[in-house]
Amino acid sequence: MKIAIITYAADHFLMPHLERLIEEATIRGHEVMKVRYPECSLLFKNNQPMVYYRGDELPPFDAIIPWIIQGQFELGIKVLRQFEAMGVFCLNSSQAFLDSVDKIRTYQHLVRHRINIIDTLYPADIDTERHISEHPNDTTPMIIKTIRGTRGRGVTMALNQTEIETIIEDSPHDNTEFLIQKFIKESAGTDIRAYVVGGKIIAAMKRQSNTNDFRSNLSLGGQGTAVDLSRDERTIVIRAAKSVGLNSAGVDFMRTNHGPVIIELNASAEFGIEQITGRNIAIKIIEYVERNAHRAGRKDKVGA
Repeated sequence: MKIAIITYAADHFLMPHLERLIEEATIRGHEVMKVRYPECSLLFKNNQPMVYYRGDELPPFDAIIPWIIQGQFELGIKVLRQFEAMGVFCLNSSQAFLDSVDKIRTYQHLVRHRINIIDTLYPADIDTERHISEHPNDTTPMIIKTIRGTRGRGVTMALNQTEIETIIEDSPHDNTEFLIQKFIKESAGTDIRAYVVGGKIIAAMKRQSNTNDFRSNLSLGGQGTAVDLSRDERTIVIRAAKSVGLNSAGVDFMRTNHGPVIIELNASAEFGIEQITGRNIAIKIIEYVERNAHRAGRKDKVGA
């Protein structure tokens, strides 16, 4: 089987999770090619979609593993859609990427399926005054997040209305969109990442900040430990991934006094969880691709 991993990463930039995917796929006898989507051209000839890479037409692929991150995200989606138009099986669809990278889209899917999230405000014209004034005696800090932030970036804590407005107004990008969430005190500096592939939880870890930072991301110095999930937690994690249409995802949630609440979903989640839990995420993704690549050209069923 021929597999393409489409990514933003330059050739000389090694990404351990992508190398793990290549390693496991190669062991199983597959041909794997990394394709930088910023170097792709899309051609429509005789009503047929085609992809050129560095000046040459790409060979036919049986499956695409998209690893689309913030770098030229929209271009990555266009390239992924081109492969979809060509009838190639894609691990995660372009629509699932769009709905998971935008937190508001994610939350709209989650609440539609009655999956618990943190109370969240998406302010119109940065107008938070009414929202704050409705809770004048509430001293709970608020969390300010950019709509498309990842790996803990774009997440800040504010203690009052003035700080909220300052954080938003000081944003280096005028078109940055924000959302506001209540700080969950009982889960400060702690969350859980569960990795889902094909509708099954492969591994789960608890992430704990080892500083005074309220963020627990491993990329920010957080420490991870393997953790067992309750039945309710397993159910909400699997339902969350399915609600957004993700076949492979890192699902982040918090344990609160009112049960588990979903924080976000990551279509391109890294594999630090492998070292912490001893579970082989990469092989599970390759096995899922093997089972489903023959279904190219047909609508994918999440969890197949």
